[in-house]
Amino acid sequence: MIRLLVPLIVAVTATAVAIVPVGRLRPDHGAWLAGASIAAVFVAALATAWAVTLGFLAHEPLMGGLFAWCRTPLGIHHRLSRWVGVSFLAFALWATVRAVHVVRSWRHHRGAAAYAVHLIESDDPVAFAQTGRHGGVVVSTSMLALLKPAEQQAMLAHEQSHLQHRHDRFLVVGGLVAGIPGLSLTVGRLRHALERWADEDAADIVGDRRVVARALTRAALAAHGQPAGPLSMLGADVPARVEALLRPPLEVRPAALWSGLAAFAVIGAIAAATVQLHHLAELFAVICSR
Repeated sequence: MIRLLVPLIVAVTATAVAIVPVGRLRPDHGAWLAGASIAAVFVAALATAWAVTLGFLAHEPLMGGLFAWCRTPLGIHHRLSRWVGVSFLAFALWATVRAVHVVRSWRHHRGAAAYAVHLIESDDPVAFAQTGRHGGVVVSTSMLALLKPAEQQAMLAHEQSHLQHRHDRFLVVGGLVAGIPGLSLTVGRLRHALERWADEDAADIVGDRRVVARALTRAALAAHGQPAGPLSMLGADVPARVEALLRPPLEVRPAALWSGLAAFAVIGAIAAATVQLHHLAELFAVICSR
């Protein structure tokens, strides 16, 4: 039982260490770091849950005949307490259903028509990236009306960055663990890093960080606290993003140092997840040999 939990503990610990320097990294590095950490923890957690569940069922009187072969490869030779087994079973089912739902929702909301920019008539200032092979930038007439030409360019460049780098896939990873206590901070930092990534790309294209900051500020003030959708210019923490745009971009050397330290932590998390999958591989080997 303990050996099944060790990889998960290592993955969670490594992720807790890895998210510390996210705010000190370049936004693209931070997004990759947070996304990799979340993926590693989810894989380790799901594999652990199913491994413990099968070990639990192997010792249950009603199910033992079907799952008795799980005992040896999993190393669970004693019956687990009922509350432990049921808890892991519930989490395994929830996480599996959650993964299927998140992926289906992502596929459902992808763009259905080929366009670069789709203009909609609306009094609400809206601008967001609709991803997928046939996606594009959706922007409202009111959003264009409140922005000056250079700020419009910044807004479009921001949304194009989301499309170019497929930030929707990062959000899929974040959606897998959304709502799980202890991982909300990592998901929040992932979303913030994605928006900062797009902000920096827009600043590079426009050539003036203050123009991007003004566009973001105007749009946020006009939105009056309206909730922003995924990959929207008004997503994540707008004041912090404006403040970051008013400062010079991060220098390469400190970012590279933090990237190296953080990557070491992520490698530990991914390694732990890989070790955890080894237990399930043993199960499949037993199944196939029957």
